Amino acid sequence: MGLPTVINPLASNANYYQWYGGFGSGSFGATTTTYLIPSENAYFTSINPADFASLTSLNLATVNSNWSDFFGGFTDGRYGYLMNQTGGDVVRVDLQTFPSTAGVTSININGIDPTDGDFYYLNYSATDGVYGYTASQSNAKLGRFNLGNFNASNALMLDLRPLLPQTPGFEAPGMWLDAEDTTVYGLWVNTQGPDTWLTATATSNFTVAGTRILTLTPYGNAFQSFQLVGDYLYAISYVSNPTGATASGVIVKIDKKTLTVVKSLDLGAINAKYVGFYSSFTDAFGRFLYLSPRVNTVLVRIDLNDFQSIDALDLSPFGINGACHGAFSDGRYGFITQLIDPANPPYNRAGRVARFQLFNAGHA
Repeated sequence: MGLPTVINPLASNANYYQWYGGFGSGSFGATTTTYLIPSENAYFTSINPADFASLTSLNLATVNSNWSDFFGGFTDGRYGYLMNQTGGDVVRVDLQTFPSTAGVTSININGIDPTDGDFYYLNYSATDGVYGYTASQSNAKLGRFNLGNFNASNALMLDLRPLLPQTPGFEAPGMWLDAEDTTVYGLWVNTQGPDTWLTATATSNFTVAGTRILTLTPYGNAFQSFQLVGDYLYAISYVSNPTGATASGVIVKIDKKTLTVVKSLDLGAINAKYVGFYSSFTDAFGRFLYLSPRVNTVLVRIDLNDFQSIDALDLSPFGINGACHGAFSDGRYGFITQLIDPANPPYNRAGRVARFQLFNAGHA
C-alpha cells in the first residue's frame, strides 16, 4: 500500500473544514474532479485534479441561509446531490456550471412522512442512477426521489418498521445506504439497544414485500457502515451500540444475492489498533477493501481475494490523527476526509483530505 498525498484546505480558508466525505465526477482517472461535502458549513468545495491542491467553493448559504450543514450526498455524473441536515431539503448542484449559484435547485421531501416528519433531518444517501435514496434519522424509513424528474411530488417513503422487531424506545435511524441497479441497501441501528439490521429493497418493488432483511446482531453491535464490492457486501464495525464504549474491528462478508453471512474477520484480534472504522473504499477491480480510521489513526487494507491478508498504514505522520468520517473512490484514487482534529482546540476543526493511488500501490 502506497503513501498518501495529504492537503489541508483549512490552512488556506477558515471555512474549509469538517467534511462528510465526498465524491468524484468527470472522466475516469486524472481528470476526475473531487468534491467535498461540508458537514458544519455551507462551502461545497472541489479539488482540482491537475494538482490536487487548487480549491474552488460554492457557498450554498448565499442561495438559502438554512443550507449550512449537510449529511452526505452523491452524484449522477451531471449533478451533485447534498442532503441538508435540517429542514428536509435535497440540494442539487449542476457540476457543469459549478461554482455558479445559477445551477442550484432543491426539493423538500419532509412531506413524504406527514405523520412523523422523519425526513426533516436528512441522513445518508445513495443512487441507483434513476432514483436518489436517503434514510430517516429515526424509525427505519427509506425515502426515494426521482433524479430525472426532480420534483418533490415524485418523492415517496417506505416504512420498514414492519420488518424490524421493535422494543420500547425503538428509534432505528439509518446509519448507511448504498444502491445499485437492482437493489438499495440500508443499515439500521436501534439506538436504544444492541440490535442492527441490514435491509435489501428491490428498486423495481419499492415496498415492504420487496425487501429482505438480515440481522447482524449475532456478529456484534458496532456496525455503522458497509461497502458493496462485486457479489458481496462488507459490514464495517465502529463502536458498540448504544453506549459507544467499545471499539470493534469485526468485518462481516455478506452474499448480496442470498443476504447471508459468508464469513467474519476480527481485525482487533490481530492488532488492538485495528478497530473503530467508519466508511471505506475499494479499487476499480474490487481487489482490496480500505477501512477509514475513526477511533485510531491506522488505515487497514484487506485483500478480498482471501478475506484474510491485511496490511496497514499509520496516518498520524501525515497529520491525520484519527477521527476520519468519510471515504470514497473515483476508481483511480481513494480519498479519506478528516472530520475532527483533537490537536486543533477549542473546536477541533479538521480539514485534511488524504488521497491514495490505487494502481501499482504507488505514491499519489
